[in-house]
Amino acid sequence: MLKRLFLLGGFIAMATGAVFFLRPVPVAHAQNPPCTPGPTNVCGTEFGPLGAYNTGYSSNQVATWITGDTSLVNPANCTDVTDGYLTSTIDASMLQSALLGALLGGKKVQLVIEGCTLNRPQIIAVNIQP
Repeated sequence: MLKRLFLLGGFIAMATGAVFFLRPVPVAHAQNPPCTPGPTNVCGTEFGPLGAYNTGYSSNQVATWITGDTSLVNPANCTDVTDGYLTSTIDASMLQSALLGALLGGKKVQLVIEGCTLNRPQIIAVNIQP
């Protein structure tokens, strides 16, 4: 049973009890389609500046998108793709802090997307470029 996901430099470490294993995170590139979903449907966006930091949804979540990213990464085929991505409710404070810090610091980020939340693509991890 999957307990936690940890992003480690382009790989995701999955803790299943006391066992960790790594697998690559597919990353979108400008010249390629945004994502070729694997069996777990985890995909990354392009690195770029955040286009927004919108709060006030029905739960403790933030909506955002990557400025200049022309194709929304949507590996789970979520039905509402009008306003970008929503943070997961698991580890919400950590994700929101990372996003806000990147926005205020003018950093480029990569959003790791898996599944849907409130019918929008769900952010499960944030990578920040130094």
